[in-house]
Amino acid sequence: MTLRHTLPRLDPAPLKDMARSLRFVAERGGKTLKSALPLDVLPDPAARVADAALDAVLKVGQGAERGVTALAHALLDRDEAPPTLSRPEDAEAEARFATAAHDGLRAALAHLGAESALVSEMAARRAWQAVTGAGSGQEDTATAAALFLGLIATHCLREAIWPETFALPAAEAARIATFAVLLSMLSDAAGFRALLPAAVDITLALRADLAAAGEDPALLAALFDEFRNHV
Repeated sequence: MTLRHTLPRLDPAPLKDMARSLRFVAERGGKTLKSALPLDVLPDPAARVADAALDAVLKVGQGAERGVTALAHALLDRDEAPPTLSRPEDAEAEARFATAAHDGLRAALAHLGAESALVSEMAARRAWQAVTGAGSGQEDTATAAALFLGLIATHCLREAIWPETFALPAAEAARIATFAVLLSMLSDAAGFRALLPAAVDITLALRADLAAAGEDPALLAALFDEFRNHV
């Protein structure tokens, strides 16, 4: 009998959020240490000790993330496409959306230039619950607009590490990445991951329009509707 059949059905999202937080803290700490430690000017023995310390910090976070996420995968995780936004009642739609939102946001942020990002699946679930709890029957572009606002409001993107030369304000980068993820889901839910780079590039070109739409659901839905078939 396998582990999946002997253990009770558990939600892996909190476990994965915890593991990812540990990894992100280690990555951020390692980046801070790397910039603070003058490894290039230290004499050889001290440089080797400092470099080993930096590696140890990074390995702690990476090891914790691998161990806890492996447990979460063993308990429940499946590699499924996000739900079609016109059918929020689909089986396990909430969990599928949250996983896809996490993966999509990290990929979109990386395409924008982020070195690392901390994204919360639990926050994505809260956004989904708030939108679908208000009732179904609306157009999928309206659902996308509501999810966009919900993901921003729940701070689904907790934090990102950007290069020193990154020019976009962090809040604008979060909006661009979030819009791009939902735009690619609207275009093709099953293949949205492959569409993300193009969706990010399109959203970058729409920076002014996205900023002008602000938090207006109707304007956001109109943007989704106009560009969903351009990805």
